[in-house]
Amino acid sequence: MLAVRENAGWRQQLSDEVKTICLTRAKCCEIIAEKYIGKGQSPSYFLLGLFSLMDTILSIPMETILDKLPLDDTIYNALCGEENEMRGVLELVISIEKGEWELMERLLNKSGIDSSKLPSIYQQALKWSVNVLNEDYLD
Repeated sequence: MLAVRENAGWRQQLSDEVKTICLTRAKCCEIIAEKYIGKGQSPSYFLLGLFSLMDTILSIPMETILDKLPLDDTIYNALCGEENEMRGVLELVISIEKGEWELMERLLNKSGIDSSKLPSIYQQALKWSVNVLNEDYLD
């Protein structure tokens, strides 16, 4: 995300909030994948979370962005809104961000993810993203 910002002729500084949400979403998806899906899948889930706000960051429709990237079909489809396991994890993370607790519970029930672990997973992801951004600001 930071590389895209630096190399895309950026006109407007990304808000700290958008950067934090983007990185938190990526890390949270990754941690959920590590714990519940398999460590081998976690990098794909990180990319899913990271790219999930690219349309907002670049002010370009998601399909236009994705058509230019060599992404796995599952990631591509999840980012375009198609229901699959990856999309379910992304929607779960987004429901936490938005405080949509009823939706979160429904998604948790479908996924088999332990709801008691979710707050610490999200907190770990948020802490990681804040640390990454603080390191960026120190450079």
